Amino acid sequence: MSRMKGSRLDALRKAADAFRIYVRSDSQALAGQKTLKICELHIGEKIGRKTFDDYDQIAKKLSYLKSLGFNAIQIMPSFPFPSYSVYDYFNLDKTYGSERGLKNLVRTAKRLGLKVIIDMVLHGPLEKEPASWRMPPGEYEFDSPYLTDRTGWFSRHESGDYARTYTRSFDLANPELRRHISEAIAYYAGSVGIDGVRLDAQTWNFFPNWRPEGGRKPYESIYAGFRMMEEIRKEAKRHYPDLIFYTEGMGPLAAKYHEFRYNYDFHWIYPALSPVRDERGMSTMFWNPASENTLSWSDLAQWLEEQRTTVPPGLTIVHQTDSHDSHEWAAFWQGQFHREAFGPRLHRVHAALALFMDGGFMSFYGAELGNEAFYARLLPMKDLPLFSQGKCSYTDAWTNDTKVFCVAWTKGSEWAVVIGNLEDREKEVEVVFFPESDIALKARGSDPQLLDLAGDGKLSGAAEDGRIGLFMAPCGVLVLSNTIE
Repeated sequence: MSRMKGSRLDALRKAADAFRIYVRSDSQALAGQKTLKICELHIGEKIGRKTFDDYDQIAKKLSYLKSLGFNAIQIMPSFPFPSYSVYDYFNLDKTYGSERGLKNLVRTAKRLGLKVIIDMVLHGPLEKEPASWRMPPGEYEFDSPYLTDRTGWFSRHESGDYARTYTRSFDLANPELRRHISEAIAYYAGSVGIDGVRLDAQTWNFFPNWRPEGGRKPYESIYAGFRMMEEIRKEAKRHYPDLIFYTEGMGPLAAKYHEFRYNYDFHWIYPALSPVRDERGMSTMFWNPASENTLSWSDLAQWLEEQRTTVPPGLTIVHQTDSHDSHEWAAFWQGQFHREAFGPRLHRVHAALALFMDGGFMSFYGAELGNEAFYARLLPMKDLPLFSQGKCSYTDAWTNDTKVFCVAWTKGSEWAVVIGNLEDREKEVEVVFFPESDIALKARGSDPQLLDLAGDGKLSGAAEDGRIGLFMAPCGVLVLSNTIE
C-alpha cells in the first residue's frame, strides 16, 4: 500500500474544494468586509439587566461607541417581549419597542457613519411564556396575528398538531410566508433605512410539515430556511445591492446567501486557553472544568488554520468574546460578561485575539466596561489595510511559550505579528518565523517597531538567528511590525 502524501491541512483544502459549487455567484466581497465591528444592543430588560429604556438613550451612546472604534450596531428585538420570537414583522412598536424611536436611531447612526443591522427572528410566534425565559412580572399578550390569521404558515406533525420549539414553528417553505418576510426586509431597508439584517437560526425549525399547503412534500420544510434565502437575497439585492446579510448558520449554504456569519464554535477556546476567574464558573455550553486552561497556542493555531480552510470564499466570520447568547447562556440570573468570567486583564488579551483573527468583530454592549481605553486603541487597528486586506496566518510565527498567541499578517511589503500573553504574569519570549514563510521573507533584515496595546512590553533584543526577544507584561498585547508605530 502506498504511503499517504501531504498534510491534514492539504486534505481539508481538497475536501473544501468540493463545496465551491455552493458559493454564491455574486461572491464579490463587500468593500471593507473584514473591518466590520458590531456592537449588539437592545431596549428593555433581559435576564434581570436593563441597559436602555428607549432608543433615545441608545442614540446618546452612539458617539461613545464610535469613539471606541465600532462602525456598526445590531438592534435586537425588544425585551422582555417579544424577545426572540415573532410578533408581526410590520409592527415595529411591538417587535422593536418603538417605530419612531427606531427610525430616529437609524438616522442618528447614519449621521455618525455607523451602519445599522436589524436582528430578525424566523422561528415563529410565542403562544405562551416559556418557563426557561424568566420574564419579569407583567402582562404579556401572546396574540401575534399570525397565530390566528395565518395558520397555514406553520408546520404540523403527522397528528395534525403544530410543530413547536419554544414558539409555534414557521414553515419556511411556504411561498406566501417567504414573500411576507421578503417584503419585511424591503420595508426595513427602504422605509427604516437599515444597512443589513441578521437572520437568526435559519435551520431552527427543522421539522417536516405533514400538512403543507400547495401540495409540497413534507421533507421540503426541514432545511427550507436557506432555500428561502436564495429568493429573498436575490430580490433584496436587486433593490439594495449593498444590503448586508448576516447569519449564525454554518456550512456552505450559509456562505451562498450571506456575507457574514457568527456562531459559537469559537467560544470554547477561551476557557481552554485561560483559567476562569469567576467563582461561579461559566456556561457549561462552552466550559468543561476538566479541560480548563489546558490548550496550547500551537494546537489552537493548527485548529484555526484547519477551520478557516473550510470557510468558502466571500464569507467573513465575525469573531467575538461577548454576544447576547454568551451573556445569557451563563445560567446566572444577572448574566455574565466575558470580563466577569475571566477578569478584566484576561478579557483584554482574549478580545485582542478575537479582533486580530481573520474576519470581523462583534461585542455586546457593556462587555467593554472597565477597558474602554483599551478598546479605543484596539478596534481602530482593524481599519488598517494590513489587517483588513492582508493575508492572515496562525502558524507562520510563534514563540517559545505555549501560552502566548501569535497572529501574523502580511500585505505587500508590510508585515505585523500580534502577540498576546495569555497568562497573568510577566515573561520573556522569543518570536520565531517559520522559515521561508511570507512574513519571514518580509521581516528579514527589517528594523521592527513595537506597539504596546496593553501593559509595559518592550524589545529585549534580537538573536543572531533572527529570533526577536520580547518582554511581556501580564496579559500584555504587543504588535511587532515594520510599519505600525
